Amino acid sequence: MTSFKTASVNASTLLVPREGLVWLENAAPRPHWSKPFLINHKITTAIDRAHRERESEGREILRDQIESENSDLRADVRKFWMSEYRFLENILSMEQLVTYAPGFLALARNMPKKQVYCRRLVVNKFLDTHEIEMNQFTIKLRNQFVRSSVILYPTSKLFIAARKFIDLANRSADQSVQTNRWRIIMMVRSMHMMTDNEICSFFCREDDYFRELSLLTELVRKFRIECVEIFKVSGEEINRFWVPAKQSTEN
Repeated sequence: MTSFKTASVNASTLLVPREGLVWLENAAPRPHWSKPFLINHKITTAIDRAHRERESEGREILRDQIESENSDLRADVRKFWMSEYRFLENILSMEQLVTYAPGFLALARNMPKKQVYCRRLVVNKFLDTHEIEMNQFTIKLRNQFVRSSVILYPTSKLFIAARKFIDLANRSADQSVQTNRWRIIMMVRSMHMMTDNEICSFFCREDDYFRELSLLTELVRKFRIECVEIFKVSGEEINRFWVPAKQSTEN
């Protein structure tokens, strides 16, 4: 039973990691553009920066390995692909970079620069045919997606990824305090209602799960979200919140 005391309890108390979760061995990390929404806030920026600093040694080792593997390429080709890799470093986690490294090296040897530019043009034109709520934040997201998608996704999945991105951009366009606060509440409530299997399927890897818990803990404290606000959310509201993302996944 919810008591009056519950109303004054910060929702961070709900973000304790579950015990006994069974994660798949060697599961790939969740793709960068697969998140349901993005919150553009100094807290998310600070947490991302802290993760990158902790990963700095591993990132440097991996970058050196990529440079070494590309050392026999023609100078202009090597320069182009290392520029692309450094761009990916700015948006991908260490786990994502490690997973993608073999594919990146294969592209550096087999995909001409002209083909990369052509693929960007095609993606841009595809996005132009769909309605995206444009503001400073979504313009930045779109530029990042166009540049990264043409080397992260094969041709067969490129437009599927683009449709999902359109949904992500539109769901993330409104960065007002009220809307971000609602997103956080819905995410915490969703996680609270997920089964163990759903948690493992959604986050793919334990590290991704812990990172999300860490981020949400800081956000609920910053936005002063209380437990009573979380428990007020009904299953119907949860379903309505996730409908756009589900529709995008099905297309």
